[in-house]
Parts: sequence; structure tokens; C-alpha cells
Amino acid sequence: MSGLVLIEFERTVKTDERRGMVTGGETPLERVGRAVEKRRTELGFGTQRELAERAGVGLNTAALLERGKSFPRPSNRIKFEQALRWPPGTLTALRRGEPVPTGEPGPPMGNAPANMQALQIAKGVAALATVCRQILLGQNNNPQAQAALDELENKVLQLEAVIAASLPHVAGSSFNETVAALAELHAIRNAAAGAEDG
Repeated sequence: MSGLVLIEFERTVKTDERRGMVTGGETPLERVGRAVEKRRTELGFGTQRELAERAGVGLNTAALLERGKSFPRPSNRIKFEQALRWPPGTLTALRRGEPVPTGEPGPPMGNAPANMQALQIAKGVAALATVCRQILLGQNNNPQAQAALDELENKVLQLEAVIAASLPHVAGSSFNETVAALAELHAIRNAAAGAEDG
């Protein structure tokens, strides 16, 4: 008879955990929040704001996660796992009380958020396009060179559009840096186009 009571107790505990009810003193969301806070301090992020900036999410999103009040949507989970250098699926595993994945962490974020690294790459591509354009301009009256110039112009314009499309998804200093990179890319493209005309 006591075995039946134990089985029923275990079933109730698992059901309560799935519903987010308190078991063992904390909810699954509180368990996740505690782990996030611990990892944040291990990595040297002094504040929730630093974590939010590194992950590229709003401060409120990071604060609610760490306080165990909400669980991030899938796109933000990935951002948090990358910022915290955890393998993909770690937050979900913590929430479910499952073993944490042992795979490789997501791509390293370096000293700057991932979108800032992408902007640096974009600016490098624009500078490379400027050099290529100068070489192609030296090929006077060559129809292949003119076609290559036109294609290069289209690709740089597409890169500009991709950066512009990212603006609604960045915040704080990242927004300002994205706008500055976009302006720089636009200036490079315009200067190169002016050289082509001249």
C-alpha cells in the first residue's frame, strides 16, 4: 500500500512541475532564474543590464528571466544561451529539470555582441567592394568589367538593406552602432559610385 502512495506522490510532483507549481521550494522558472544568475556572475557580468546587452535583448526580458517570472521565447533563448556560453537547449532542460546538454556552447560572442561582429564584417566587405570597384574602373570600355561593376553595386546595396532591416531588432548602444555602420556603408557606396561617374 505504501508503494502506491509513493507512486501517486511522484506523479503529483511531476504534474505540479509541468504546471509551474512549487515543488521542493521553487518553481521551474525560479530554478532557471537561479541558474542564469549563477552563470551570469561566473562569466563576470556584474548586472542584468550587462547580460541583456550581451544577449541583445531588453533589460526587462533578462530581469524577468533571472527573477524566475518568465521564460523567453525561442529566439531569445538562443540569444541567452549564446551570451551565457551554454549549449543549445540548456534553458529548456533546466526548466524541465532534465540534465543540461553537454554539447558545445553556441557560437562565441567575443567582446562585442554578435550583431556588432556582423557589422564589422559588413564594413569590411564594403571596403573590399571599394577596392574591387577601383580595379574594375581601370578596365575602360570593357563590357564584362561594367557588368561586374553593376553586380557589385547591387550586392553592396543588398548588404545595406540587410543592415537597415536589422534596426528594429537592436536596442541601446547596439542601435547607435548599427546606425553608424549603416551610414558608413552608405558613404562608402556613394563615394565609390561617385568615383565611377568621375
